[in-house]
Amino acid sequence: MSVPQGLTVPVHASARHENPRSAPASSVHNRANDLLILDSFTPTVRSRANSDSIVEPASTGGGGTTEGTGGSADRPNMARPVTTDAVVTSASTADDTTFFIGTSHKPFHVPTALLKRRVPYFKKASQLAHTFEEYDEFAFRAFTKWIDSGKVDSPTDFHTLQHCICLYVIALRFEIESLQNHVMDQVRAHYRIHNMTASPFRLEHIYTATATPNHMRNFLITTAAYRALCEVPIAPNVYISDSMKGVLVRGSVITTDFVEALIKLQLNVTEDVRRGDPCVFHVHSGKKCEKYTAEPWQHG
Repeated sequence: MSVPQGLTVPVHASARHENPRSAPASSVHNRANDLLILDSFTPTVRSRANSDSIVEPASTGGGGTTEGTGGSADRPNMARPVTTDAVVTSASTADDTTFFIGTSHKPFHVPTALLKRRVPYFKKASQLAHTFEEYDEFAFRAFTKWIDSGKVDSPTDFHTLQHCICLYVIALRFEIESLQNHVMDQVRAHYRIHNMTASPFRLEHIYTATATPNHMRNFLITTAAYRALCEVPIAPNVYISDSMKGVLVRGSVITTDFVEALIKLQLNVTEDVRRGDPCVFHVHSGKKCEKYTAEPWQHG
């Protein structure tokens, strides 16, 4: 996995914090030393760079800004976005490939010729029916919209951001480079515009939904490491929320990647992974991105 250079957030007027605080640069080294001792992690309720939402899950017992309004139990109540998909029909024909998506096996009928033209992964597929219980049906509807029109709606809130990340997982599974790169750009832009960092829920989802290192994992875990390392706690020696602590102490790949991200931030705190060259988070088997022009803040 390629881990980008460190992360820091330049202060912008549009950045939203419930309780704005700034960390003295001299404190970053000491903070990193504390954080790398995982056994010393303590519960926290603290201000964040809008960590992927506005409200910390209630289980943390406080008013931080971690993504979401609750744990996984509130996922069934996700908003149902209104979308239109010309490619999805109410009944299949002999010319269609049918996908059964989610635990409800919701059917999506896609013209086979169009599917194979847009998604080379299916060119060699002989069957005309596929079942993916692990996929979110709203993300798959966005996938069929992309097949039909080449367009993807930008995320606007917690739920549509989740659908967007689920769409990245689908693009990764079906090896669609252009869609992976487009969704990656949208997610980075959403985090950048709203001054957000990834929550434990978002991290657990991407690490569970993908089997190998990828750019989305890299991006999300690095923003979470920034939140822990570079923001001022609301109490002495309190850096990690209960929910994040619960993820880290299980000793999964998330923990290893989180520590690596902390080390890289410790060594270089001059970059912000939400900003800068989009090509860093793109996949390329062919043509590379156009040359990137550094943003003004990167010249300082």
